Amino acid sequence: MSDRPLDQMPLRDLFSHAEHQARDLADHLDLNFLPKLSALEELAHPKPDAEEVGDFTVRSRAAQVLDSDEFTRQQLQKMRDYLNAIENALRTRK
Repeated sequence: MSDRPLDQMPLRDLFSHAEHQARDLADHLDLNFLPKLSALEELAHPKPDAEEVGDFTVRSRAAQVLDSDEFTRQQLQKMRDYLNAIENALRTRK
């Protein structure tokens, strides 16, 4: 990604970076966040014949979900930044 401020990037680059950011976000959600969330849900709601799970394991999985959630929020903010920059660039072109 470019180190230039978003308001100094050409519109084409903004679209390209926003598309890349959207793909990264989708990959993160599919490959990291949702699987971690599902694993935590399985621990929190075990099947009747499942082994008992310790508190440490649940806390550890919850911490992983929270870490992944924080990363998700950061990625969403980057996406919002690109979209806002695109909107601003389009407004100034009128």
